[in-house]
Amino acid sequence: MLFKNLSASSLFTTIPTRLVLDGVAALTFLSKEKGLQHVLAIAKAHFAFYFEIPKLMVKRQKINQKNNLTGKVDYSILLMNKIKGIKLFSEL
Repeated sequence: MLFKNLSASSLFTTIPTRLVLDGVAALTFLSKEKGLQHVLAIAKAHFAFYFEIPKLMVKRQKINQKNNLTGKVDYSILLMNKIKGIKLFSEL
């Protein structure tokens, strides 16, 4: 969904960041019980994404990406929840 709908400028920063964070999560899982299963699931998801890129590129060409996506926020919802104690999305 991100690959198809993000503007080109956001695409080239967001997607690599997400993939790197997946890698960090995979390394973290290695020290956990059943960690290898999680790492393999992450690898499987990455390869599925890589093989979908040609199809997603065709879909990107059919739609008009906007820089002002409705519902996209410029702050971390997780941080708002943990630091400010906000529990409901409507309170953001």
